[in-house]
Amino acid sequence: MIETYEDAKVNSEGVLQLGSPITNSVRNPMAMRSLHQVRKVVNMLLREGVIDQNTEVHIEYARELNDYNKRTAIARWNKDREKKRADYAESIKKMYKEEVGKDIEVTDRDVMKFQMWEEQ
Repeated sequence: MIETYEDAKVNSEGVLQLGSPITNSVRNPMAMRSLHQVRKVVNMLLREGVIDQNTEVHIEYARELNDYNKRTAIARWNKDREKKRADYAESIKKMYKEEVGKDIEVTDRDVMKFQMWEEQ
């Protein structure tokens, strides 16, 4: 499909820049998102002079790219963990306020210790 994409064009500053990677041959939204990210990185490298028009870029995708259910499950798991950590931080603040009568700024280490204590 290399013929489908337009060649890099010289912009107003005289630097080669890649155009949009949008094409009808790619229907996967994750693949399209990654192509846009690659374009951003390549355009930055072209602007900085790190690469030139003779540089070849090879892209490899993981098989899990198409597994929407797996990505959704991981996102849900991460969200649940963030909520638990926020709840732990609130519990620490509340307990400290009750015991000492002062407010405390909870650190990540405090949350980790509290989580381990809860699990025990």
